Amino acid sequence: MSRVLVSLLLVFSAACYADQFTFCKVGQSGADKCLTKNIESAIRSLKNGAPEYGLISLDPLHVDKITIDANQTVQLVQYYTNIDLSGFSDVDVKKAHYDPGKKLLSVLGLFPRLIQVGNCMAKGKLLSLVVEGNGNSTLTLDNTEILVNIQFEDTTKDGKTFFKIKSFVMNITPKRMTSYYANLFNGNQLLSDNILKLINEEWETLYNDVKPSINENYASIFKKYGEVFFDKVPADTIFPK
Repeated sequence: MSRVLVSLLLVFSAACYADQFTFCKVGQSGADKCLTKNIESAIRSLKNGAPEYGLISLDPLHVDKITIDANQTVQLVQYYTNIDLSGFSDVDVKKAHYDPGKKLLSVLGLFPRLIQVGNCMAKGKLLSLVVEGNGNSTLTLDNTEILVNIQFEDTTKDGKTFFKIKSFVMNITPKRMTSYYANLFNGNQLLSDNILKLINEEWETLYNDVKPSINENYASIFKKYGEVFFDKVPADTIFPK
């Protein structure tokens, strides 16, 4: 499921820095509208990455691993590896705002369909049943709203001021989630099919239970993605005065 919002941020910055995008001066009339437009354009342009800034492809975006911790309802740990994320370049940015006093960037985006494909090893209990499986998995999130808040702090390098990401917080809210797991019960296909049907029927309850872990994992992914960019582009280039 995701690397989505650093992409957003990154994307925004890339938008400001690249020749084909318009700079957005903080504090000017229409600054938020400018940011909203440019961030969306930048994210879409990162579909194939931006090697000059060290940015890999956003669609698909490869991730080595994601770990979803056990919780009250979903009492199993899910280890995802060799992951490909898709759909993050297809974004409709609803609003964006930068507060220069707080050095806080907020971006709200809507993604029609996000897909996470990878291997999943799961161990624990789900709906009172013992689960221990290892196999291919696909998670699909439809009409997903993602809110990202990025807190910056200044750092100096070679006499220039750069942004350092102090905190990166994401809130991922889908309208629908569909799950597929190839091997939930180590070969018991009938049981796997029945439980998978129930998982998809009760997706909202199950998603909300593990949502904090999902948000944390994706925020970590995008924070690292963004750091590559902000280490190269001066702060006054990203937000010109």
